[in-house]
Amino acid sequence: MASSSSRRAFKVCSNDKPKERFGISLADATVESVLDKACEKLKLSRRGASLRTRDNTIVDNDDYLLSDDLRPPNNFLLVVPRSQNCETVTDVLVTIERDFGKLNKLFKDDHGKATRELVEYMGQLSVTSPLPSSSLERFKSTAHLEERRDDLDWFSGVDEEYTTKKSYMRSLAEGRIRNYYSVARKFIMRYKDSKVGLILVGVLKEWLTELRKVDHFSGYFDRDDERYRMCDKEGNFKCGGFYNEDGCRYRGNINPYAGLKQRINFSSWNLDHIIEKSRSVLPSLLDAARQVEASKGKLEVNGKYFFDCLFTDNNLKLVERGCHITTGHKDRECDRDKIVREKH
Repeated sequence: MASSSSRRAFKVCSNDKPKERFGISLADATVESVLDKACEKLKLSRRGASLRTRDNTIVDNDDYLLSDDLRPPNNFLLVVPRSQNCETVTDVLVTIERDFGKLNKLFKDDHGKATRELVEYMGQLSVTSPLPSSSLERFKSTAHLEERRDDLDWFSGVDEEYTTKKSYMRSLAEGRIRNYYSVARKFIMRYKDSKVGLILVGVLKEWLTELRKVDHFSGYFDRDDERYRMCDKEGNFKCGGFYNEDGCRYRGNINPYAGLKQRINFSSWNLDHIIEKSRSVLPSLLDAARQVEASKGKLEVNGKYFFDCLFTDNNLKLVERGCHITTGHKDRECDRDKIVREKH
């Protein structure tokens, strides 16, 4: 029998019925085994279903599933059925590039050049939209509509408390930032009974004060928020590309205000931490607190630096699923010269 320490517990619900949640517990959990159990509980078809976190990050590898990011109380998983898992042009391009890359190892460099030229050409055609999609369907944009009563189709499955597209999109952005705060709080609470923990709790309180001032950056997805929006005034978002590249090589873009399919597809876009929160930011925060404790009052944690790393576009890239790398950003670390500063 598997020990209790090898078991992982998750709370699961379907994309269509988010209030109907079930608890599952598995020994030696994998993405496949969690999906099997979750679909059985939720009475969903297993074929083509996917897992997502509360902030809509795709959970597609076992390392991420078993990481500290998904430990209680952040162990909530959304099961998205095949009908709502929209494959985009960029998804196809990423698959092509990956598969051709494997073939390139078997051939000479001129084949590699041909592959790059193919990907670059297809990238010029790339838009983020469900596949397949007719040209006629793409032109049926309702981006100019804002009120629920004027675009009922767009609000399908959306709680009735949201009467405008803007209010719903703001809630999506706020939810993601709140989740990052929750992950950081859980990490800090491990040390709450130590001197280092008291330092960390102080930083956490500062963050919460600042987040409340900016409404938890809910304006990131609000096309009317000129200060914080990540889109243009029409609601068009551009993919930021891989964490270590400037811009998206596939020219990914989407307007979730334009229609139901676009709204659903936008849920697979992620706010990607260039310097990863769990692998680098939070461990560096702990190290900073230990330096402060050892300094006997001469240093303080640079809370602003870590705030920017966790919650602002100084370290966040909005990327679509194909450009979101979850296996580790090994060449991106916190700046050791910025994590602490002389006490004022």
